[in-house]
Amino acid sequence: MSNPIYPDVEIVDNNVFFEIKSSLRKEKDGEWYEWLHVHKYYKKKGSDITCEEKIKHLNIFHSQIYSTIILGEVQTDAKSLYGDNLFPKSKYQTSEKDRIKGLFNI
Repeated sequence: MSNPIYPDVEIVDNNVFFEIKSSLRKEKDGEWYEWLHVHKYYKKKGSDITCEEKIKHLNIFHSQIYSTIILGEVQTDAKSLYGDNLFPKSKYQTSEKDRIKGLFNI
């Protein structure tokens, strides 16, 4: 599959931190918005994290995504510290069902 279900998935694992990022699409008033999710774990100096710990952090990340799907509400007027929209409009203005169908050519 060339297109991921979650857009823009990124995992960073370096000497300082382990980070998972992805955006989730949420609908509000008939328009679709991107909701960036980031889970970052800072490593102890001079140590790495085990596969079990990475799985734990992946589970935390998925829990955050699930909570957003069920409880999240887009605030279209919310801004970042830099004045950017926290919830930019999605380039795909179709339902998630139609977007997923397109990914699988259904």
